[in-house]
Amino acid sequence: MNKTHLWIAVVFVSGILIVSAEAKSPPKVVFISPGDSKFWEDAAAFMKAAAEDLGADLKVAVSGPSRFRTKITIESLFHANEPPEYLIFHFQALIGVSILEAAEKRGVRSFVFNTDTPPGEDARIGKPREKFRNWIGHLVPDDRRAGYILGETLVETAKKLNTAGEHGKIGIVGLSGSRESTAALYRNEGLRKLVDSRSDTLLHQIVFTRWNPQNAADMTPPLLRRYPDAAVVWAVSDGLALAAIRGIEKSGKQPGRDIVTGGIDWTLEAMEAVNSGKMTATIGGHFMDGAWALTMIYDYHQGIDFAEDPGVYSKSSMSVIDENNVADYLKLFGDRNWRKIDFKNFSKAYTPDLKSYDFSLDAVLRQFAQDSR
Repeated sequence: MNKTHLWIAVVFVSGILIVSAEAKSPPKVVFISPGDSKFWEDAAAFMKAAAEDLGADLKVAVSGPSRFRTKITIESLFHANEPPEYLIFHFQALIGVSILEAAEKRGVRSFVFNTDTPPGEDARIGKPREKFRNWIGHLVPDDRRAGYILGETLVETAKKLNTAGEHGKIGIVGLSGSRESTAALYRNEGLRKLVDSRSDTLLHQIVFTRWNPQNAADMTPPLLRRYPDAAVVWAVSDGLALAAIRGIEKSGKQPGRDIVTGGIDWTLEAMEAVNSGKMTATIGGHFMDGAWALTMIYDYHQGIDFAEDPGVYSKSSMSVIDENNVADYLKLFGDRNWRKIDFKNFSKAYTPDLKSYDFSLDAVLRQFAQDSR
């Protein structure tokens, strides 16, 4: 074979390789959403925008908070003629392990996000790729830190308003989620850690609402009657904080003045409440984690593993939105138009010179800044 023929053969072979790489089918992914709250709506919408950019085949199945319904949804997916290649789900107590087991048996790769595994279960469950080889990744927000930061922000605001009780301490009551939720339990731990670290705070009581806003609204007035020196209503989610505002008003007190409150999730309604002064702060950004999980899955499907960066188990951080920055955030996030972001820039498959993943809020804001030029 002469040089000309050899060159043509190389080009021909290279062309085949390129076409083969481009023709690889997109990953088939199903996200099991545990509810239709504003937080989960935002998480799903952000994930869908990422899927469109990346070219992933994403389907969202809403099972609701019921473990029974979640189990039925999972079983129907796994017994379908064409089960998904990847499953993204939120770990729920009592059924999380059974989902991992079912995915392992069916050869479906799973990725857990938003919640950690229950305390004390690490020995039984392990970390991704240990006992369950098809459990490829776990991305969880730092809930303890979120609970701490929220408490700190609310206490500092209450001190500025001079709402300390006769004992000179800022009284706190907490509205939590459910006893089975690691997010609720870890956020509670964060609040308790804050109180333990300060001599100017007093935690009266944390009550569990089952994540039900109406329960939170109903529980707030009796809590404020029981603890008349309470100056802070700390809430484990924005939905509960917004409900607490109704309860505060029902008690004849002014939210944002007599009683300060805040939550976690970064919902649009919470941002608007912060902007109006009724709510002091919302902690969040973790609704984006589903899209980052999808990005890592996409790259994994293309042969780029994330085992070293950021690792099979990693934590995301949350940020504070308060009166100092809420206007800027509403300007950027208010329309919830996530198509402003080019998610390819967060993928190593699409951005070969990307040395390490950067899923930070600053990175997202840089995308908004670039698109607004």
